[in-house]
Amino acid sequence: MKLSQSSFLISDFVEFENFFLELDLRGILTLDQDLIDNYGNVLIRKDAVVRSSFIERLKQNRGSYEEKFYIKITPQLINIMSEYLANIIIRNIKNWDFLEKLIIVSSNKPRNIVKNSFRYPKFCVASFILFKKNPDHFNYISRIGLLTLAVVLLQELSMKGLSTFSFISSFISEFAFPNHQTALDSYDNESLNKQFIAKSIELSKKLELPVDIEKILQSIKILSAISEDITLTQKNVDKNDPTLLIFDDDIWDSDAQTNLEKASNTEENDVVDDEMLNNINKPILSDKAVQVIAESIKFSRYIFYLYQKIEDREHLYEEVSFRVAYTSKLGFFDYHLLKPVIKRFRDLELEMRNLMLVAGIERKCLYPPSAWAYPKPRATQIICRDRVVNCPYIKLGWDLFVVKDQEPYGWIGTSLKEGRYFKCKLEDLLPTKKDQIAT
Repeated sequence: MKLSQSSFLISDFVEFENFFLELDLRGILTLDQDLIDNYGNVLIRKDAVVRSSFIERLKQNRGSYEEKFYIKITPQLINIMSEYLANIIIRNIKNWDFLEKLIIVSSNKPRNIVKNSFRYPKFCVASFILFKKNPDHFNYISRIGLLTLAVVLLQELSMKGLSTFSFISSFISEFAFPNHQTALDSYDNESLNKQFIAKSIELSKKLELPVDIEKILQSIKILSAISEDITLTQKNVDKNDPTLLIFDDDIWDSDAQTNLEKASNTEENDVVDDEMLNNINKPILSDKAVQVIAESIKFSRYIFYLYQKIEDREHLYEEVSFRVAYTSKLGFFDYHLLKPVIKRFRDLELEMRNLMLVAGIERKCLYPPSAWAYPKPRATQIICRDRVVNCPYIKLGWDLFVVKDQEPYGWIGTSLKEGRYFKCKLEDLLPTKKDQIAT
């Protein structure tokens, strides 16, 4: 596939047929040029809707025409392609637990933002082509785009284009990278970073993206000294510092707080309207908004860098939580911007501690694995899953009725069926307050 001004070229019939069928383009697909056979006869006229019968006829007559299909880029086609790409990209939220834990809004919101991002026609088609040619790289830049979007959404700011441009700029910032390692190398290399930012800006212009995207790309800073793992060398020294993970506001002057308006309902700000499509050279974002997105991209790159460096996957969130908090306090990142992100990690850490505590209580069961903390993860009681009637831990007269099957956090592949269950005295060991978990 190759992109041109008003169309894109498919030079193979099988690829053309798959494109037609995969996106179900009946009544939608048109060509930008007549398709002519070897004798000068028109097989499909320009702007004529391509029907399934045409596809079948072309299949039967392969070799009698040059396989060059110039697909016309129309609003209807872009709508279908953007829907298709958004559905693929949003799967990364479920496929990457780290991202899933950061995106605390309904998955419909990021999906709609991604879909709106692809309303820019050439950007949409180029992304589709990349997906077909290199799905691994497509998924990689999709994840960094979604991670940047997640950070911006956590700010709960209201500004037209903020969420949409955060995804586009992050996605396009590594679109032209030859491979992941080259991208990682550029994160802490001023020369490489400038080189690839220049390529990204050039690509952004070719794809006719808004001028704000160029401003954002120009504002992305390298990771600098962070890449030397200074957080690892400092961890043992400062891990008991009580101020390290305290989310205080006293280090911030009121003037340093973001001046963007807090959002109560930002749905209308996530839409790419006709004015934005037709006036790509008109800036929309404030300088502050540009910096918010650029800093969020820098942070997303840092997370991808950490994923390459941290070998202890069992304590990955603890490691990331520490390093993000520490480097933010040192000034490598905008602490105010990352404050909700750090707090999210802190909450996850407490959640994990709670689950480990609950698992420890369940292990005290006299007839394992009967003890079942309920409901998880914030259990308030423990029941006997196997209904062991002669267990001394049974609380008589306190039976619990489960009205719906429960999918557990603990016993993988096992569910708690609806029904009546004995309560267990082990529940007296459960923490009653959140702060008991943290100590």
